Amino acid sequence: MSLKVVAYDLHLGTKEVYEELITTIELATDNAIEIQKSVWVVSSDDDCETLRDILKLKIDDNDKLFVAPLPKGSAWTGIKGLKKFIDDNR
Repeated sequence: MSLKVVAYDLHLGTKEVYEELITTIELATDNAIEIQKSVWVVSSDDDCETLRDILKLKIDDNDKLFVAPLPKGSAWTGIKGLKKFIDDNR
């Protein structure tokens, strides 16, 4: 299991499109926390490419999607619950 960052930008996304993508993020990963609008940290056995391929089925060609590993040593401020999430999922 490894931690990854998932970020997206839906250009013409309706509320329903956002909800479907969020549901897919939650179902396709073992655990997930939204840390900013449209940015998630997820725990998953899938590699970044596999997770990207699962999620891109829910977005349009003009939308943006980013999936990358979250390495140890990452730093942040003002994000409640992230330290516990990382500690629980590493």
